[in-house]
Amino acid sequence: MYLNTSYLYYPPKYRQYVEAVSENVESRNQDGTTAVRTYRFNRKVVVEENSMQITLDLSVTRVPNLDLRYNEVAESRRTTISYYGDVPESGKGRYGYRTEGYLMDRDQLWQAAQARLINRVNSDNRIRMIQDDIRNF
Repeated sequence: MYLNTSYLYYPPKYRQYVEAVSENVESRNQDGTTAVRTYRFNRKVVVEENSMQITLDLSVTRVPNLDLRYNEVAESRRTTISYYGDVPESGKGRYGYRTEGYLMDRDQLWQAAQARLINRVNSDNRIRMIQDDIRNF
């Protein structure tokens, strides 16, 4: 039986872009008329991504020979959105700073990829055949 495990860690990659945004906001004047003001501002988006890939190669000499390869990847992503410029006061909650997602560190990615790999290997019937062959040897 031959068993080899390898891994590749892809460190965080950063992407950033800025979008121009505008919004028309209606308000009532004291005399009862409606006024429309156009706000022009920017949205800044920063995306961070990283991943870990684990490869397991398993080769068993038996009749017939069995060569298996498992590839599992764990990924994480965090997006940070902020607004600046002439941002409408009424939209402060909507146009505030926010973060979506979670960027895992190297160890967390390793554990996530390893858990996926273990689940995949445990659910493969060919592995059960090898275990039976070892028990019956």
